[in-house]
Amino acid sequence: VEERAKHFSSIVAKLGEMDEELEKSGKKFFGGSSPGMTDLMVWPWIERLPVHNILFPGEGMEFPSELTSLHAWIKNMWEEPAVKAYGLDAETHAKFYMQSSSDNCNYDMLLN
Repeated sequence: VEERAKHFSSIVAKLGEMDEELEKSGKKFFGGSSPGMTDLMVWPWIERLPVHNILFPGEGMEFPSELTSLHAWIKNMWEEPAVKAYGLDAETHAKFYMQSSSDNCNYDMLLN
């Protein structure tokens, strides 16, 4: 638990830097007015962050509400056609993570 909290704390620190960058630029995306390479490369990791709170409830791994620029960016990313079409909710990611270390992992779960 302590090790997870330490790692999550370092993630939150980086998220804070991302929030500051978005706030400083005043743009919707890191790439400007539309998503660029940085937005698309970072998105899969951000999309999965809520999984921590599902897998480890009560350990304080919520996405910090004070990161308002980053929250706006997340909302904007969910509106992008590629993210709308292929993005997965936290529950789906958590379901996969929970079974990924088992002998019966369903790697085709999205096809069913």
